[in-house]
Amino acid sequence: MTSKITIKRLVSSQADFNLQLDQMLAWESVSDQAVNQRVDEIIAAVRASGDTAVVELTNRFDRTQVSSFAELEMSKDRLQTALTRISSEQREALEVAANRVRSYHERQLSHSWQYEEADGTLLGQKVTPMDRVGIYVPGGKAAYPSSVLMNAMPAKVAGVMNCDIHLTDKLSIYFQEVKKGLGIDYIPPCVNRSLATFDVVDQKLVYALGALKNVGADAMRLVVEGRGEKPFATLFDFARRCDLKRIGKRPLEMLARAGAFDQLDSNRKRVFDSLEALVGYSAAIQDQKTSNQVSLFGEAGDDLPEPRLANTPDWLPAVRLAEEYKAIGFYLSGHPLDDYMTALKRNQVLSLDDVMAKAEHGACVVKMAGHVAGRQERKSARGNRFAFAQLSDPTGAYEVTIFSDTLDVCRDHLETGNKVVLTVEATMESDQLKLLARSIVPIDTVVSDLTSSALRVYVNEPQAVSAISTVLEGAKTQKLRGARGPVILTLMTSGDLAEIDIDLSEDFPINPEIKGALRSLDGVMDVVEA
Repeated sequence: MTSKITIKRLVSSQADFNLQLDQMLAWESVSDQAVNQRVDEIIAAVRASGDTAVVELTNRFDRTQVSSFAELEMSKDRLQTALTRISSEQREALEVAANRVRSYHERQLSHSWQYEEADGTLLGQKVTPMDRVGIYVPGGKAAYPSSVLMNAMPAKVAGVMNCDIHLTDKLSIYFQEVKKGLGIDYIPPCVNRSLATFDVVDQKLVYALGALKNVGADAMRLVVEGRGEKPFATLFDFARRCDLKRIGKRPLEMLARAGAFDQLDSNRKRVFDSLEALVGYSAAIQDQKTSNQVSLFGEAGDDLPEPRLANTPDWLPAVRLAEEYKAIGFYLSGHPLDDYMTALKRNQVLSLDDVMAKAEHGACVVKMAGHVAGRQERKSARGNRFAFAQLSDPTGAYEVTIFSDTLDVCRDHLETGNKVVLTVEATMESDQLKLLARSIVPIDTVVSDLTSSALRVYVNEPQAVSAISTVLEGAKTQKLRGARGPVILTLMTSGDLAEIDIDLSEDFPINPEIKGALRSLDGVMDVVEA
């Protein structure tokens, strides 16, 4: 619960002036001594240490990890950029509010403030410790109370991300900070909840539709305008209320890849494959509206038959993440290594967060896993090749330096999309993690010794067998390294035979990714090591 402080301006010529003055003075007498003592302690710390105390108190109350007051501030250039992107009415309203806040802060420069009425009467208000805390500190900066800062933080993050809404690399960094550093909840891209820009709802950061790659803010505003105050009920409702031809097929594909239609249909592959039919359906409805045709059945388009959606299974988890990456530019809902982390931990393979924590205590040699995002090769002055590789794991993204002797051996493992385990020398230099690769191997060669050589798949719907076969055949064509073994299907029945085992009589690649893919299929109850 937050309290609201109201500044009351007393005018001596008012008939009830004495009564109002008595009420104001009486308000000060009802104060909690424990609260006042805590406030006095905070003010004493701020007086003694200034901004250093403010940083320490902010870290304590808001659970942040800032090292200087500058990290809590926005630069003038960024603020100016944000101001230029809003309407003149909004800018004027902000300026009025800023002037009122500035005027109030200036009155806190002393322990009390006063002013003179036109008739010469001198009035004012004594500033209590409760008034001062969070309003004014030495140096003339505003340090807001913890509860206010926590409520304002998502809005500040949204404002910063809107300034860089078309810079995917920066959005990736900001989003990692949102999840890990600030602990702010978020809402993924959604045609029923997102705006074209980043927004805040119930202290949650709502991901912007306009931040998706190759969509355009104007096209996404058409989605928001079509939605209005009523969420879309179905894909067909979406096609009726939005002009999909104006939005464009490419932006619609990015929305499908990002999962923005998940509330309407969770099968992203079906949505993606049905877009052409939906665009045609939307165009026919728009033609009716523009030609002023009157339907006997109600609204324009109500007499048009809804198109048939594609009959296709959803993307497997790995493909689903890859498609999401194409639209967003980084992994939002999951990571390609999620299924591997348990097996990797058993083999003492550390996450990025673990490596950073260990390196803070001194240089170390560790194993860490990564999904390769890119590689750039260079040539040294002596003519030796070296490379910088960008990778990520579920806890964050990082870069590794690879010298020529290691690069010659592992170059093939560093193709974009590969999953690898690296042995690296980790050091901290000026609070930056530096990683030098000593060896790099495919991830499946590391986890193969930790997984069983056989799988049992429990199935409660016979129709799932076809999807299971597709996954296993796809695994064979990928030529995955690591363990291979038999797969046994256990069909759960309601008859006299509670379980029916089906041995596929063939060995298939077995790794955490295959297990995760099988587990995601409709009709599959569980996947266990046999």
